[in-house]
Amino acid sequence: MDGRIKRYLIIPVVLILGLTAMFFGCKPDILLESIEVILEASPPYFNLSPGVFTSDQALEILCELDEITIYYTLDGTDPTTDSLVYTGPIEIAGNGTEVKIHAMAVAENMTDSIIIKGTFIIQYTSVQPPSFSSDADGSGVPGDPNSATGPITVTLTPQAAGSTLYYTTDGSLPSADSTLYTAPFIINSSSIVSAVAYMEGMAPSTVVSSQYTIVYPTVDPPVIGLAGPAADGFDPMRPAIVDANTFYADDTVQISSGFIGALKLFYTTDGSAPEYDAGYTATGSTIEHTGTSTTFGITIPVNPLDVKVIPINAVAVDTTGSTDPSPVMFRYFNLEFPRPEIALERNSNPVPEGTTIDYPLTYSNETTTYQFVVKNEHADDLVISNVSCDDTSFILTGSSLPITVTPFSQVTIDIAFEPTDPEIKNKEGTLTITNNDTTHNEASYTFTVRGSTDLQPSDIWDELLWSKGDRDFPDDAYDTNTWAE
Repeated sequence: MDGRIKRYLIIPVVLILGLTAMFFGCKPDILLESIEVILEASPPYFNLSPGVFTSDQALEILCELDEITIYYTLDGTDPTTDSLVYTGPIEIAGNGTEVKIHAMAVAENMTDSIIIKGTFIIQYTSVQPPSFSSDADGSGVPGDPNSATGPITVTLTPQAAGSTLYYTTDGSLPSADSTLYTAPFIINSSSIVSAVAYMEGMAPSTVVSSQYTIVYPTVDPPVIGLAGPAADGFDPMRPAIVDANTFYADDTVQISSGFIGALKLFYTTDGSAPEYDAGYTATGSTIEHTGTSTTFGITIPVNPLDVKVIPINAVAVDTTGSTDPSPVMFRYFNLEFPRPEIALERNSNPVPEGTTIDYPLTYSNETTTYQFVVKNEHADDLVISNVSCDDTSFILTGSSLPITVTPFSQVTIDIAFEPTDPEIKNKEGTLTITNNDTTHNEASYTFTVRGSTDLQPSDIWDELLWSKGDRDFPDDAYDTNTWAE
């Protein structure tokens, strides 16, 4: 026998040994001297039943025996004499805390007790969530009571007395690290406000959210137009396109807005969209107008011989943030300086510079006159200072020099041929119209007229007869063969 006997066997064993000794005539103490009885320590016990608690707990591990040591673990493993020694209540605190305690009792001259086990969970009761209210009047979006056309004041109300509220305005989940609610707050743009309530000894409330929509009135888009003499009245050079204008050196691009308030106008002249930062300061190539007037002009220098297409993008912005920025307004302009531009026509047909024109000339001393139309196709006066020809048979008649042709108008000039020698049958002369169209290098506009006095045979026969004073001539005089003979 190994000498280890459970305590609940002690009495039966002693009784059996005594009876046996009496039956055989032996003394019981002789047998007891050879038996070592070792007792097991009483097991410990918890003052709380394992389970779920809605508040923090102080757990005690108790035992009926004195002079014992209790060893325990908190991670669900079996304890040994190297484990934690119980010295007093174990605090189980904090929402969501879960502790798995194993414990045993150890006493001198006794075997270790059985191990007791228990799982203890703390699950607080949740705080009631806060409620929302605001001054939104539903004016922003029809049918949405949480909408407005301006800033909205939001109020959070705790439903549990003594609870602390935290909130976010970007739709993220709030926590104790979020903004602490102390008073009603203002939102200036559409936002999702989320809130949560905290209270000591209780679980945080569920997160509640409310969406607020702000639809600001839009600033009217700026008007981009022209100011200056060339913009007044009818101008056929301006394209008939709504978003295009042609203007000249005395024009100014004008940008204006009807908005009254803390307004800034931003614009670009390189085709890019206007840009500005959160402080309403122009960035990149954007130009900022900050004057008190909502109408101002842009001066864009341009070379007199240059033609440019300038795209203008402009936006009006309310710097208080109470209204949304206007849509970006776009227009482009063809930049041109005023200048004369000569053009010549005959019988509605263009006569380009350097052209040669053929036409019949009258025989004998009669004058032949042909009309030409001189046009000014641009926005400055065209001045014709002289009309000359390298052959004196061709002269300007019916007009006095200088001749002024106003912008986009025309005049008619007569070029006459006065033969100086009837015997010369062909004439050619180069005419020069001297004017002020220096832009197109046409200040000396030249063209050639070439005429012939060649007549039909009948015309020549008539001339011969007339020269002899003979008014009677044969009927076959107009016959070509007779004339040839």
